[in-house]
Amino acid sequence: MISPDDFDLPTAGRRRGVCWELMDDLLGEAAVRANRRDGVIEIDGVDAPLARLLRTGDGMVEPGSLIGTREAGRLALTVGDRTAEVTPGKGVLIRRSFRVDVRVDGVAYRLAPDSARTSVLLRDGVRIGRLTADPDAMVLSAEWFPDAPVSPADAVIGHLLAVSFGTGAPHPVHLLWDMLLFLPF
Repeated sequence: MISPDDFDLPTAGRRRGVCWELMDDLLGEAAVRANRRDGVIEIDGVDAPLARLLRTGDGMVEPGSLIGTREAGRLALTVGDRTAEVTPGKGVLIRRSFRVDVRVDGVAYRLAPDSARTSVLLRDGVRIGRLTADPDAMVLSAEWFPDAPVSPADAVIGHLLAVSFGTGAPHPVHLLWDMLLFLPF
C-alpha cells in the first residue's frame, strides 16, 4: 500500500498526504492523495471503498491531466478489490472528447464536460451528479441530483475521475481560437 509520505503535492493547511480538499456531504471525511510523478491518485472515505488510478509503463508524463496520460492502455483502476476498465477520450478540440468512461462490475460510468468548469457523472446513462475540480485551489466538489440514488462507491469513482482528468472543457470556438494564435503567419 502507498503511504501518505509517498505523495509530493503541496499539503499546506491539510493533513500530510491529503492533497485536495473534498467538499461532499455524501462522503463526509475523505482523503484525496495524488502523486503525478509516480502516476498514482487515490480517494477513500469512511464508508467508501478505496479508489486508485495508476499510470503504468515507462511512457512520457503528458500535460493536460493530473494522472499524466489519456491512453487507456497505460491506466489501471481499482475500486475496493474490483478491477475496473477506464477509457478516457483524447481530450482535443471538441468538448465530447474530454469524456472519461469507466466500467466496474457491469456498471458503466461516464464523466463528461457540461460547461467550461464542470462535468456531469452518469451511471448507466443516467445523470447522477455534477462535479467540479479546481486545480488551482485543489478543491473537489459535487452536487448530487436528488432523483438518482448515489452510493459512496459512485461518489469516489466520480471524484477520482474529476481529480485525475479534470472537469469541464473549453468551448470548441475557444480551442480553435487558441490554436490560431499559435500558427505562424
